[in-house]
Amino acid sequence: MLKVQIKTKLIADNNEMASDATGSFQEEKEILTFQDQDAKITILLKDNILIRETPEAILSYKFSLTTPSRFEVFVKDMQKSGSLELMTEQLSYEENRYEVVYQLVGNEFKHHYIVEWRII
Repeated sequence: MLKVQIKTKLIADNNEMASDATGSFQEEKEILTFQDQDAKITILLKDNILIRETPEAILSYKFSLTTPSRFEVFVKDMQKSGSLELMTEQLSYEENRYEVVYQLVGNEFKHHYIVEWRII
């Protein structure tokens, strides 16, 4: 497991949020993990799955340009889950950069999420 420096940027509804973090990269499995504010983020890069875990919920995004995509929510204290359809408009994974543009069905805002990392 490699230690990495991570930069993220989320653009949604004309708002931009950027953050820096340290995390880990499992090179053989292509899994990136880091802490972002109050959430643990895990990105399964080969599978195009992003998991965001907070103390209250687990949010799972499955991105795909060729098949229907899903956004799933599990609320911990209620032990309940639900899902919504997700449209993936752009998806790319390069050596040290992951980028996705998506929109939840029923929500008019596109989300543009960029993650870049380097080994430290």
